[in-house]
Amino acid sequence: MAKDKLLDHDYDGIKELDNDLPPWWLNLFYITIIWGVGYFLYFHVFNFGDSSVVEYQKEMNPGMVIAKGSSIPMGYDSPWADETIELTPKLRKQLENYVGPNVPFAWLIAEAKRKASLEDLAILNASFSGEEFGFASSRASIVVEEEIASYSSLSDDASISQGKEIWLKNCIACHGIFGEGGIGPNMTDQFWIKGGSFNEIMNTITHGVPTKGMIAWKTTLRPEEMLKVGSYILTLQETNPPNPKAPQGDLYSP
Repeated sequence: MAKDKLLDHDYDGIKELDNDLPPWWLNLFYITIIWGVGYFLYFHVFNFGDSSVVEYQKEMNPGMVIAKGSSIPMGYDSPWADETIELTPKLRKQLENYVGPNVPFAWLIAEAKRKASLEDLAILNASFSGEEFGFASSRASIVVEEEIASYSSLSDDASISQGKEIWLKNCIACHGIFGEGGIGPNMTDQFWIKGGSFNEIMNTITHGVPTKGMIAWKTTLRPEEMLKVGSYILTLQETNPPNPKAPQGDLYSP
């Protein structure tokens, strides 16, 4: 049995004892340390359990899906979610140049992905993924007049190389680095939502598809740049990229 030790302290005749802590208190303290380490590993290292934030989100929306090994909601859709947002006059003026005065929230996410770094792009893709977030059911009321012009594709190496640079800078956020698809459709198969002829591809690039979140590139790229990236898209056909998105639209046979 542990004995109290009289310390060599004496203040005005008052002496101090070095009392041992009770075993039950020490054992409880050690248990809390072990519990804390286990809690950290369970929730924050191996992600076996849901954090309080994710638990709340699941309670608000039981249909929410969490990617394996991640604490980031995939396709989370609150019952009170609204694609439209209030824009400040300055932000609205900046955005009017490429999407018009009425900007759905889905379009803002698409533009953010286009300009994001690879690290930020991964976070955005995990947080706002494809049709679950509403890109396929946009409430945009803007109608784009689609006029099919006549284009001739380019085939020289310089144009294709420049088209690839434009693609990597502007298109991979929605269509993937290899054209495998993401928010946007797969560009390597023979299925097309808005037509697979070169004229139809160029028309889609030029005018965009507002109801799908595809912006009109005619206000961002020069005509020759759109022609080069359109020609590069043709070279992606049947390249069999990794993790391709499922076919969308109708089969196009040249």
